[in-house]
Amino acid sequence: MIVLLSCLLSVLTVVYSCDPETQYTKNGECCNMCGPGTKMLSSHSGCFDPHCMPCQEGEYQHAFTDKNLCKLHPYCDPNKNFEHSTNRNKTSLSPCKCKTGYHCSSEECLTCVSHTKCRPGEEVKSKGNPIHDTVCKACPLNMFSSDSSTESKCKLWKVCESEFKTEAEGTATSDTVCVAVPNSHGTIITIVMALLAAVVLGIVLCKFRGKLGEACKKVNESCMDLNLKRRAKRATADRKAEEGNAEGPEEGREQLQPMIQLGEPPSTLYPPLPGPQIPEEVEAKDVSENGHLVVQEEGKSDHVSDSDTQREIYQWP
Repeated sequence: MIVLLSCLLSVLTVVYSCDPETQYTKNGECCNMCGPGTKMLSSHSGCFDPHCMPCQEGEYQHAFTDKNLCKLHPYCDPNKNFEHSTNRNKTSLSPCKCKTGYHCSSEECLTCVSHTKCRPGEEVKSKGNPIHDTVCKACPLNMFSSDSSTESKCKLWKVCESEFKTEAEGTATSDTVCVAVPNSHGTIITIVMALLAAVVLGIVLCKFRGKLGEACKKVNESCMDLNLKRRAKRATADRKAEEGNAEGPEEGREQLQPMIQLGEPPSTLYPPLPGPQIPEEVEAKDVSENGHLVVQEEGKSDHVSDSDTQREIYQWP
């Protein structure tokens, strides 16, 4: 009985003397564990100098261990909008997190969803993060927001300056609209400038029309002089032609007179003319300007028109 008690006492002393975080009990002895980020290569390692090996990529070991396996990091599925933490290492767990602009859809965080966008008339009260969604609130009085965004902020309404007037008041979703007030001085100056321009234009047009009228007048005078000269030349030519035609019958008469005095009838001197002949009883009363003999049959009036077909004109050769 005494021996049994002594054995139990020795065992309890060994157990309570080992460090539970860095040692483990083997064959009644306190043996050392492998450190964080490593694993024990085999169970045949020495008790005080274990054979340890670093964890592989995608594995981790956060504490001392006598195990020959490391723990695996969780798989971050990009199709569920997850990504790995930037501080991923072999000594601590690197949990998956939602990508930027996404947050966990539930407490279990089985998938990630996009942050809510604040509507027009609202602003962001608190920005979203991988755990929580965006929180929005209405724009205060005299402020507005006109777009939907996860980072929108309300802006103050515009204040129209003295040379402008308010055309539309601001709302929670739109700004104040300002329009320019018409300037009376500017209007008067514009009207005066327009009148001056019209006067100058009228003066220029009058001068241009005056010069154009003088040029047209000169051209018309030249044309009239030319026409008068042409008419004078034509009248002179016609007068000369009439004088020439008037001398022709006189010369014929002078040449004809000696022949008649010799007693030879004209019919013997000249061959008979074709067509109707002049009767002997018909006397030549007049000679036309062209040297033609004008005769009149008996029984006809002296006042017969030249266009009358009963008057016959004969010309001596």
